[in-house]
This record gives sequence, structure tokens and C-alpha cells, in this order.
Amino acid sequence: MVDTGKAVTRRAIVAVLIMALCAFLAASCKGKVDIVRIGSQISRWQQNETGEDRTATASVYLGYLDRNENASAFRKPEAYYDKLKTELDALDFSILEIYGLIYRDLNEAEAIALLDFLAGYSDKISVLRCGAVVIPPGAVSCLNRLSNLRELEILVNAETDYSGLAGMPSVEKLYINYQGDHSAETFDVSRMGVMSFPNLAAVSFVGVSEQLFMNVISELSSVGCLFYLGNEPVTPGDFLSLISAGAISAIVSGSSIEQTNVRLESLSSNRLLITIPLGVFFIASSGSVQNMVVRTPKLFLLSAGATMNINVLTACMNIDRSIPGSGDGFAAGMLDNRRESRLLEHVVRVCDERGASYAVTQAAVWIVTDNPDDRTLTGTLRSGGYGHGIGGVFVISSDDVAEARDIVAEAGRRLG
Repeated sequence: MVDTGKAVTRRAIVAVLIMALCAFLAASCKGKVDIVRIGSQISRWQQNETGEDRTATASVYLGYLDRNENASAFRKPEAYYDKLKTELDALDFSILEIYGLIYRDLNEAEAIALLDFLAGYSDKISVLRCGAVVIPPGAVSCLNRLSNLRELEILVNAETDYSGLAGMPSVEKLYINYQGDHSAETFDVSRMGVMSFPNLAAVSFVGVSEQLFMNVISELSSVGCLFYLGNEPVTPGDFLSLISAGAISAIVSGSSIEQTNVRLESLSSNRLLITIPLGVFFIASSGSVQNMVVRTPKLFLLSAGATMNINVLTACMNIDRSIPGSGDGFAAGMLDNRRESRLLEHVVRVCDERGASYAVTQAAVWIVTDNPDDRTLTGTLRSGGYGHGIGGVFVISSDDVAEARDIVAEAGRRLG
């Protein structure tokens, strides 16, 4: 006699297994690919001709424009997106790359249409690479709809503006492909959109000069993430903090009354972006030699394990002491919290903001540290002679003293 209960149970188990197998086979039949590429630069047919393995990479041809240099209108865009949807629905992917058209970049309407369409795949797309195509400023906000992006690559040039990004908390890595003026030393970092990513862990810059990289990173120091110059990690930090952390060692020695020599050695495995800020002071090991204060900030790159000699622009803090030479050593530190020290920091900052001359800055520093009268200020420092001695031309004029006193007054107002 057949136990019908057991038979039913067996049939149910078999049915479940068959359903699971069908689901597995269906999933297996869906094309699993590493990257989906959308763009005319890499068409399916070109890809097949080169023999590329389509199981590793799939591409979809963005071909809704006529192959005509003057083409400016869609050619049946609805049909194109129907085709594109069919292609994407058949693929299992997480990385998507967007390339440009054959003869030109996407215009604003085309970019909006494409990004709006891709927003329907936001649950799939975790990496979006559009570093080879310009996203017009009016279409940038559409990127906000891709809510599951972990990595984003963008192209930045003189026309792009990503300030329209309104916070993308899922993005952890940002890649910036710079195609602007390679001789430029500055760039409006707000147009890179970096501040729109509250959980950013890393930013990589490709195609930027070292000088532009340094200037951009100095403006992004508050972001608190890792920075890369190409594939090379760069750790930003200020001079004293890096010394305290054991990332660098420094030997400070005299050079002249206008500058101080710093010999640095990297103890880090990463390249370092080092800032020597205003207000760092160098205290002489000898009580007869002038102490110095940094009057112009210094920013530079130091490769892992490398050594470097740099001259830092400084001002003297002791009007009656001897000018330091190469044989005089110094210890580096920050000004303490006494009012005089804080006033001195404000003074060098105001001097830097105004672009004050060395003579004005030196006079302003001495007014704070030594409080000399005008005659002493104009009659102490000579150029072309022997330091404070005989010969040469007096460096500080009465006009310099007047400007220096105005700077000290402004610094005092800021200090309160």
C-alpha cells in the first residue's frame, strides 16, 4: 500500500528542486559581465572584430545619431532606448562606462535622457565611469538619481561644472579625469563636486600637474579622505603633525634673515603632501641668534623614502640678535597661546593676505616682538652691507613702518 502523504511530500520536494534549478538556469543564462560599455567609441561590431571575449565585457552601441559630423538631432531615440533596455535587461552587471559620440560630446538633452534612463538601473550600477565624456552642467543633477553608486569617475575641464551634485552618500571613491589647461596652477574645486560626497574615502586625480594637484588638495584638506595622484597614494599633512607622527624627520638650520633651510627625510611608505603653514616658528639653539617665524606658507610633495632641502621664507623675531647662518640649528614648533604669540600669528597672516613686502612684514613682526620706535625700525636692517652693521642700504622705509603699524592694528582687531 502506498503512503500517499509521503508521495505528496516527495512530489513537493521534487517540484521545489525543479523550480530552484529553473531559477538557477535562468540566472545562468543571463549574461554575467564585468563591464557594460555604452558609447560609439567601442561598438559591438568593433569588439567582435578585435576578438574580445564578450563573456568578460559587453558593450552596447550608442548609435542614435547619423554618422555625420553635422548631425545634431536624435534619430529615433525611442527605438534606441528600447534596444538599449533589451540589451541591459539581458545582462548581469554592476560597472557601467559611458563614452562619447563619434564626432562630438553629448549635448544637454541627450545627457539628461541617457542618465534618466540609467536611473532605472540604479539598483544594479555600483560603479559609473564617465571620465571619457563631458556631462553638461544642466545634466549633472541627474547623477543624483543613481543612488547606489560606490565609485564615480568624471571628466573635468574648463566647461564642466559638478557643483549641481546634491549629496551622494553612497559614493566612496571619486576619480577625476582632468582634461583642462595642463599649465594651470589653480582650479575652482567647487566645480569638481568633491564636497557633495559626505562619505568619500578616496579621490584620485588623473592628468593633473603636480602643482595643480598640490593647490587643489590644499583646498580639499578638510574633506578627510585619501588622495591619489594617478595610482599613487598621497598623504596630506602639516609639517609639525607629520614630524609628531613619525612620517618625516627634519633638520632646520639658518640661511639668512629672510629665509630658513629645512632638510626633510620621508619615513613614510606613501608620497607626502606637506604644508608648512604661517605661524610655525624656529627657535635657535643659541640664545645669541635670532628666532624665526614662517611668513609665507610652503606646500610641496615628498616621495616615499626621499630627502629634500627647501628654503622657507621667514622673518626675524629678535631685533638685537645675530642673523643666523648655516651653522646655526633650530627647533620647530607652533606659537604658544600667549596674546603676543597669537597676535604674531595674526600679523603674518594679514601680511600674507595683503601681499606685503618683506620689509613691511619684518617691521610688523618686530613691532610685536620687540616694540621698537620708528627710528630703530628704519635704521637697523641693511642690504648689501654686513647684516646690522655698517654699509649697504637701509631696507625698511618710513612708509614700510606706517604700513606695518596698520597691519598690527588690523591683526589686533581680529584678535579682539
